[in-house]
Formats: sequence, C-alpha cells, structure tokens
Amino acid sequence: MRIAMLTYSTKPRGGVVHALNLSEALQDLGHDVHLFSLKKKGEKGFPAGFYRKTSVPRDIYTYSSTGRTTSDVRRMIATYRKDLPSGFDIYHSQDCIGANALFELKDSGRIEAPTVRTIHHIDEFRGKTLAKLQEKSVHLLDERIVVSKYWQKALKKDFKENAHLVYNGIDLSKFKSGRGKKTSSRPSILYVGGLEARKGVEFLLLAMELVIKRIPNAKLTVVGRSGLTGGQFFNEREVFADLARRIGIDKNVVFKNFVPDGRLPQYYSECDVFVLPSRMEGWGLTLMEAMALEKPVVAYRVGGIPELVDHGRNGLLLDCGDVMGLAESIIRILADKRLAKRLGKAGRKKVEEFTWDRTAKMTLEVYKRALRKAS
Repeated sequence: MRIAMLTYSTKPRGGVVHALNLSEALQDLGHDVHLFSLKKKGEKGFPAGFYRKTSVPRDIYTYSSTGRTTSDVRRMIATYRKDLPSGFDIYHSQDCIGANALFELKDSGRIEAPTVRTIHHIDEFRGKTLAKLQEKSVHLLDERIVVSKYWQKALKKDFKENAHLVYNGIDLSKFKSGRGKKTSSRPSILYVGGLEARKGVEFLLLAMELVIKRIPNAKLTVVGRSGLTGGQFFNEREVFADLARRIGIDKNVVFKNFVPDGRLPQYYSECDVFVLPSRMEGWGLTLMEAMALEKPVVAYRVGGIPELVDHGRNGLLLDCGDVMGLAESIIRILADKRLAKRLGKAGRKKVEEFTWDRTAKMTLEVYKRALRKAS
C-alpha cells in the first residue's frame, strides 16, 4: 500500500512524533510510506529534516510566514494544495491543516484516494476562520481516527461523527527501563511539552512556589517551545520566565527550548517526578515516555489522560487547575521514595501495553475500510 503521511511541522510535537513513529511501523510491515511536512521559509531546519532521523522518505515544503496564525494556516494549506503529489493509495493527515488541504485536493479532482485524519484533540479557536477550518477537518474526510475514548465520545457528542479508536504507541527500546542514572541528589521535577495556554505551565510554576517552601532546593526543568498558535505576538518562554521571577522561584527553574531527541531519555532519568499540568490533552505522549523510564507522574484529570494514568496505581491525578493539590502531590512523591518506586514500576508495566506495531496494524484496518468503501 502506498501511504502519504502529512503533518504540519518538523518539530517534536505530539502529532509529529506520532506521524514519524507510525510511518516507520507501517514501513516495517512492508508498506510504501512517504512523509510530508511544512516549515517556514527562512526558518532554520533540522539536519535530518525532522527533529530526528527517520528511514521513511520525506518531502518538506516551505511557506512564507506572515506572523499571523490565520494567514499562516491558509498559506500552509495552499502550499500542500500546490505541492502534494497524487498517486498514493491513502492520504493520512495528523492535523487540521493537512486535512483541509486533502479535502480541497479531493474536491478539485487532484487526488482520488481515500483520506484519513487522526484527531489528537480539538483546539478551541476564537477566530471564526480557524474554527470553521477545524470543523471541516473533522467532517469532510473519509475516515477519522482518535487516540482516546474521551475524544471518541466527544466527536460523537459535539460533531455527530463516529471515529476509530487507535491508541498511541511508544518505542520501548528508546525509553528503556533503567536507561540512564540520576547524577544529582537535588530533588528534580520535569515538564516536557509545548509552551501554550492549553498546556497549563503556569499551574506548575505556581505549584513550585509552594513546593520550594517545603523543599527549598527543589528544581524544575521545563523543556518546551511555542506551538503553531504561539509566539506570534509574544514570547511564551519569556512570559513564563517572568512569572517565575515575580513569584521568586527563578533560581529553581531552568527553561530548555529544545533538547536533541537522543538526549531526551536522560532528562527523564534525571527527574524524580514528571508533571503534565495540561488543561486538555488528547492522550499524553510525554507521560508515556516518563512512565516507560519508571518515573512517577502527576497530571490533571483531563482528556485521554485517565485512560493512561490510574490515580494511586501508576500515577497521581488532580482536578484541572488545582495548584495546591499539584504541589502536595509533588511533595508527597519527593518525600516518599517507596511510593515513587511503586508508581514508577506500575507505570512501566502500563505502557508496555502500547507499541507502534500495534498502532500501525490497527491503522491499517482503518485504511482497508476506507479502500473498501471507495471501491
């Protein structure tokens, strides 16, 4: 089967990580996969094209950025519409941008093959144009995939659409239990993810103010950068760094804009607890990575996270926005090594259920369904 896999970026965001790993797993099963992505003209790219090397053939198209989200999204869709080749058996988009491009290409007769979109989560856009593009991306492709039961139910309720449930996978050889050792005795908290409103980093910073009152030498490392809708009018990293200064914890917080993919497991290995304070998540790939390395995790009970993290068994969950509870959970894990070890062991066992091979095989069943319907 010839498969075109589309994603909007080359950076290590959830949908991009999913696209690379799924493409490689499909290739391992004997299919002809080609990755397509986008980047801003003049933006410094990665030597390998994507944030890490991949054996999958790829094309990365450039577009001219205006610095405005709506205009840039339109330009990204237009770039795909202009450059994306025909001749594939399946076109699979990991986001709203590729999905809209595929709809327009099929509507114009440029491509005839079935189209699929994986919906990792639904963003809440204030602007009418972006909201309309997102709605089209849900309704107008041939098949829909979601990564959690939460979003499967949400699509049925809010969009009256059915979707196939295909969970994310994880490369357990990369995030191998016991890989790397903690080199510092300093209590360490880690966050890995985007720097945007949905990710709730401010909740973690406010919780750290409380943590430091009890554990003065505690350290928070924030690994992340702005997403598609971030960085347009202000620098999120500077905003969060300023918040850390204003509440007096800047000496206990380190911001890392980008960590090479090969070094990321060591960052997890160095932490005592991993925290994901998101307001909304499709699933939580970084939670899986931390759990694979037997790290205790703390998160808010949102989106697909409760399908992965079982409160008290393999992690701790709080109601969204509960800063005090977040701080108390972090302190509890830092103060109780037996609890930390028990949660970490159970977390590793949980993520062993999820492999990219399994994800690829389930995705192939969706492709076959789409091809049968088209014949």
